[in-house]
Amino acid sequence: MRIYHYTNIDTLALILKNRTIRFNRLDNVDDLEEGKAESLGVKFCKYIFVSCWTKSEEENVPLWKMYGGDSGGIRISMDYQMFMDYPIKDLEFNGLKS
Repeated sequence: MRIYHYTNIDTLALILKNRTIRFNRLDNVDDLEEGKAESLGVKFCKYIFVSCWTKSEEENVPLWKMYGGDSGGIRISMDYQMFMDYPIKDLEFNGLKS
């Protein structure tokens, strides 16, 4: 399975130049709800870094507009298998369990 990332041309140039994918703090992403994430009274979003991808093979016009910008953009893809899952179980924070 492939996953897809929408971005603008300038960011694509940085990805290719540095051979890296940038991760952003969760409280700095475009989705305002994700930026308010909280559990057990702890606002953890400033401690989590994410890179946003989609599994949808169909192209998405709103994502083109949101991430491609007015000057145009690009959608890159990579194999989902390159990522490893690290499930969190029984998370404990200051003696509180989730």
